[in-house]
Amino acid sequence: MDTTNDKIQKDVTEAISQMMKKMGFPCSLKVQKKKDDERECVVCDIFVEKDSNVLIGQKGANLRSLQHICRLLVRKMMPENMSLIVDINSYHRQKNQRIARDAQEAAKKALQEKRPVVMEPMSAYERRVVHVVLSHNKNVLTESIGEGQNRQVLVKPAGTMAHLL
Repeated sequence: MDTTNDKIQKDVTEAISQMMKKMGFPCSLKVQKKKDDERECVVCDIFVEKDSNVLIGQKGANLRSLQHICRLLVRKMMPENMSLIVDINSYHRQKNQRIARDAQEAAKKALQEKRPVVMEPMSAYERRVVHVVLSHNKNVLTESIGEGQNRQVLVKPAGTMAHLL
């Protein structure tokens, strides 16, 4: 790894660690650079011993806010095209795994029943996870439907008409 990447990781670790300490959440951090679907990103895994539910919030709302604050804090330490992903006690990773499992189950159901399956409403990021996971399955197609907070993913067998619902 070159010194620029080492410096980015060191600076991000130091900045977020200090912020968490000032917030009253002593923690350990694991910061690493990854490539995610053609984009480079820095993943900051934060591990706290207590009160992780306060940091995560209902359905991850506080975690999204914390991630936004962390992005503002470190934006000048990283290249513009590099994003930051913040996770608390693997919440984000486990949620992505659950969404991927749900997507696979929806695809299986759509193929077995030969009809479209509508998944529960999701955030834009969660819908993206579904689209990426199922893009590798050539037997199904995905489409986002609905508006606002009610946007969902429609999973349908490949070869069906585009707007069955």
